[in-house]
Amino acid sequence: MSEGEQELESPRIAALRAAVVADGAGSGAVAEFWRRAEAEGTPLVEPDPDSEEHRLVTFVWRASSPAIVAVELKGNPRWRSPLDSWLKAATFARDGLETRQLQQLADTDVWFDTSRVRVDLRMTYTFAEREAAGVNSDPWEPGALDPFATASYPDETALDVPSVDPDWATYRTSAVDLRPLPKPPPTAAPTGVVTEHRLIGTSVDDRRVWIYEPPGASDEPLPVMVLHDGWNWAAHTPIAPILDHLIAERKIPPLCVVMHESADRDELACRPAFTDFLADELLPWAGRLRPLTDDPARTIVAGQSYGGLNAAYSALRRPDRFGHVLSQSGSFWWREATPFDEEFGWLISEFVRSPRLPVRFYLDVGLLESYMVPTNRHFRDVLLAKEYDVTYREFHGDHSWFCWRGTVGDGLESLTRDW
Repeated sequence: MSEGEQELESPRIAALRAAVVADGAGSGAVAEFWRRAEAEGTPLVEPDPDSEEHRLVTFVWRASSPAIVAVELKGNPRWRSPLDSWLKAATFARDGLETRQLQQLADTDVWFDTSRVRVDLRMTYTFAEREAAGVNSDPWEPGALDPFATASYPDETALDVPSVDPDWATYRTSAVDLRPLPKPPPTAAPTGVVTEHRLIGTSVDDRRVWIYEPPGASDEPLPVMVLHDGWNWAAHTPIAPILDHLIAERKIPPLCVVMHESADRDELACRPAFTDFLADELLPWAGRLRPLTDDPARTIVAGQSYGGLNAAYSALRRPDRFGHVLSQSGSFWWREATPFDEEFGWLISEFVRSPRLPVRFYLDVGLLESYMVPTNRHFRDVLLAKEYDVTYREFHGDHSWFCWRGTVGDGLESLTRDW
């Protein structure tokens, strides 16, 4: 336990501990505990006796053998100050998340860790067992899935579409979501169509592009969103059901989404040629397949992590084409390497130096993303000082597609609210 953290007690773990003490080995109580965990799902979620805005969440793991001497939770639901996390960067598991060590309940096969979290917790996690003390697992290696998890990523909505990255195509993780996605309307609603294409690029490499067309689309030019990392949104994290629901509920207007496959993250790192490709090649090409608006006031550029960085950069470079930015966990810490110098937060400084542009922003970031939090706050403050229209939100979550799927609809609602 880190300095300053409060010892927490799950009522169910406390009851199990008492039962184990009362009957020695406690085999009956432990067996019943695992039966209930399997039936109800894990992690355990219990009321916080001190706050209606928080919950006690207990991650539990059933040891595979008596030889197990340590269990790690790969993922940390406990908020840590961004500066503190930054200084402890060597312990990061992935994208700013730290591992946590579970406790063993007496001599049973129950390992657990309890955290106090906000009611909007949304995060991914896995476990790692060790048979030798003092040997940590590789934080970048995938861990074991929670067999009783109430959520997972990807879930049953994922599509079997090959990825250019084999490792990412096989990625699996357990998840917890205290703020689940909205359920579709009880009656069947019209659904949009996603089609796959191949764009033969002239200024960048050829790539796959997926286009979402809303249900009931007419021949009138549609509003449009350019969405980075298209394979994730077309296959691993399908955005089409989210769009269908929002359109059916009249929370957003019908719009077309052009999802391009990113070759690598470097092309999303504030590259002028790539932004010009989006504006001058990708959008006109998509417009020949289906009439699309050329009005920047009805055009969104969106992305996550490096994609969020590029979305903001694209609007800065080409406000004539992109009038709205949807950035989730934008990598605004990014350094632009120059001779004898690397400017931390280069894009933020570019916005300071530039005149105010006719661009609207939606930014969000998870409180478990360590250094992503202060840089996104800094960017928000710069935009507000320049009198931009900005919606900024923070949620109790990590740096994952599982989280971004949960808030992308919030961004669309915010940006299209007066369309």
